[in-house]
Amino acid sequence: MEPPEPLQSSSVSNLYIFIGRVTALHPPTRGADSVFRVPQDRVLVQEEDSNILLGCIPLLPGATHFTLLLAPDSAPPPDLNFTVDVNQGILIRAVMLNHSGEYVCSVRVNATRQNSPVFVVAVKKKVRFPPAMSVEVDECVRVAGETLQLTCNTNNPDHSFTTRWHHSKKQVLQEEKTRNLVGDTVYLTSVVTLSHLNESDAGNLTCISTNRVGINTATVSLRVTEKPYVSLKLMKPSGSNPTLELMEGDTLELRVEIDAYPPIQKGWWSTPKPTNSSITMQSLSTIHRRFLKMFLNFT
Repeated sequence: MEPPEPLQSSSVSNLYIFIGRVTALHPPTRGADSVFRVPQDRVLVQEEDSNILLGCIPLLPGATHFTLLLAPDSAPPPDLNFTVDVNQGILIRAVMLNHSGEYVCSVRVNATRQNSPVFVVAVKKKVRFPPAMSVEVDECVRVAGETLQLTCNTNNPDHSFTTRWHHSKKQVLQEEKTRNLVGDTVYLTSVVTLSHLNESDAGNLTCISTNRVGINTATVSLRVTEKPYVSLKLMKPSGSNPTLELMEGDTLELRVEIDAYPPIQKGWWSTPKPTNSSITMQSLSTIHRRFLKMFLNFT
């Protein structure tokens, strides 16, 4: 079989950019194109735990000691597992992150070692879960005419994921996205803006993030009101009568739920203090609701 045409010098770039760093490719051994048949694309990117085939086929019948080396001429990592096949090349099995680097296939010809052109192996972190995500709130209220901005923060081990907002009623949403790489993690922030709100904008806004493993979602419920409001709801114990009779030593617990927009700044109880009693008050707040408790202890 006639050897293939020699690779042109333009088929091997002097510089290769991967994940923000520049790697200088070592030039192949002189005459390597007559010793090995190799593909023109020798940049191999795979996830960890995958197998990577370096398609270097020895062409000389007398070649021996077919093996894999780190470019230009050193032993591969001790934990790198590979097998050689003169008909297919060299298969690296279950690659790990620390196996990223530049490799050459090597044979011995007439007591002289001959190396192939360089293969660049880039191992990226394996994606095992859908993108992680968070939103600031799970419910919000706005008065008609106001503007709403919601932020969805997502992250993924690589750039292969998408994030978008979906409204239960509206087809088109105005989104602004920023993407940053911090260490080995890609962070994406998506901000959706709804201007000049009206009651038709009320509904569920869902942030959806997808990668090749799956989908993750977070939903925010939006209410739109005509004007600011305050609503109080007394939360009586189940089955209790409007009139309660208490004995000395008993404790009376009263609770009220306050739903308001804009959120109230302060809430309190105004009640007469019976003789021989003490009053304790507690407050628990969410975004738009506040729960006030009052304990009346009779001694």
